[in-house]
Amino acid sequence: MSLVGAGAALVIVLPFAAAVTGLTFGKRRLLAQRIAVAGTGLALLLAIWVGVAVWGGDREVSSWGTIPTGWIPIEIATRADPLSLTLAVMVAAVAFAVQVYSTSYMGRDPRYGSYAALVSLFTSAMLLVVLADDLIVLLVGWEIMGICSALLIGHYWELPEARAAAVKAFVVTHLGDMGLLIGVLLLAGLAGSFQV
Repeated sequence: MSLVGAGAALVIVLPFAAAVTGLTFGKRRLLAQRIAVAGTGLALLLAIWVGVAVWGGDREVSSWGTIPTGWIPIEIATRADPLSLTLAVMVAAVAFAVQVYSTSYMGRDPRYGSYAALVSLFTSAMLLVVLADDLIVLLVGWEIMGICSALLIGHYWELPEARAAAVKAFVVTHLGDMGLLIGVLLLAGLAGSFQV
């Protein structure tokens, strides 16, 4: 496996690690801020580095394992090509800007740590969506994004409006996701593969 393939996977893992670490140390606001900003910032720098390599001609699909299903196996794989890395850089740049802005805007919120960790997890899931080489892996990232979105919408859960909006977001997105799942299964049945 090349550095490009490992780098593409690490772009996804860094915000995920920031989310897990942020949830662990979420009560310590300053530490939570640093973890969230650093995790997303490192993912952005790494995405740019991998992007430069890919835009220069290095392209790679890296397989991390296969899950047998009894029908079509699920290939846990990342794709490092110009389009996916362009999108990964855009996702990481926007997420980094959100995390930096949030340190001031949400910095005094008593639940800032969980907020920052959810944004990091959302970022990791979105990077999984754009770098996945298997439609089921993409679908997993998409579902995590939907859950994070509902949780972020309901961040101020003590307000009835926030709770209602979070439930509505969860229900509407997951009803729509049924169409995506059906489409993925139809495509896989016709192509004989979940690979992109």
